Amino acid sequence: MKSRLSRIKPIIVQHIDPEFLVINKPSGIKSYGYDKPDSVIPQLNRLFQSNEFRLVQRLDRFVSGGLVVARTAGFAKWYSKVLSEGNEISRQYIGLIAIPQEYQSIQNYIRQKLQYKLGDSQYKGLVFANEQLDQGEISHDVEVLARDDRNKSAKKRALQHSDQSRVFEQKNAFTKFKIITELVRKDDRFPLFKDKLIVPIAIQLKTGRKNQIRDHIIQAFKVPLLNDENFVKFKAISINKDLKVNSELYETNQIGLHCARIAFNNQEFVIPLHKEDNQLFRSLTNKHGVLNPKVIHAMRSLNSSAASF
Repeated sequence: MKSRLSRIKPIIVQHIDPEFLVINKPSGIKSYGYDKPDSVIPQLNRLFQSNEFRLVQRLDRFVSGGLVVARTAGFAKWYSKVLSEGNEISRQYIGLIAIPQEYQSIQNYIRQKLQYKLGDSQYKGLVFANEQLDQGEISHDVEVLARDDRNKSAKKRALQHSDQSRVFEQKNAFTKFKIITELVRKDDRFPLFKDKLIVPIAIQLKTGRKNQIRDHIIQAFKVPLLNDENFVKFKAISINKDLKVNSELYETNQIGLHCARIAFNNQEFVIPLHKEDNQLFRSLTNKHGVLNPKVIHAMRSLNSSAASF
């Protein structure tokens, strides 16, 4: 009989620096949590035989990709500070959405189905930067649990929610995106893909609200990320351990979102897909999970800035 440790999906350490690590988290692994052996920090503690590691960012459990983990208190303080300030650290994702094949193209879908503006920076919603309708910004407010508001102290959040209620607050949020039109594909291999066009989108966070990308995609494009059909239900009700976060149309709970690029300190880290997570993203990678150069170019074209430590 296999031990529990032998069944854990392992994280991959992609870069080692005296101040930090860059790791590749597979889907299904929690970022936070010290009492679960498959969470990020317990895995690193076993791997390095050390307890020096500190999480300075997170990915949702069923989102895969790059995470920065601090090794020193100084780096943890710096990274957390610049991350909260906005654009100084570049974090870019690849998201997948599915639209009905009857629209024939993502641009037809946008014109016929969505509400948007062209080049109007004052408009709160979906704004495209050009008439090709392939890049722009989402500025819908998002609902955030008051207890997750990073601008409040942990003590204040705890006091506010001592009654265990789920109080939501409206927060401004901004997400840049670029639709990778040349990599849109048809794929009928799974019920999840049936009669759908699979549309890859390069995404960059300008603010860092909890679940921001998942929330913004639904608000702007009127469809969820691939295999994330239950997100609205998941967010709106009290967390139930038995609730499946996403749909039951795919063999795992992985959703179509991967943190694919992190850049700071004049360093760039492009994060491949784990073998187990590569199936959803197959047309965007090679057999080893390495991203198509067109995907990397789309992420870089979002023109984020990088900070120095």
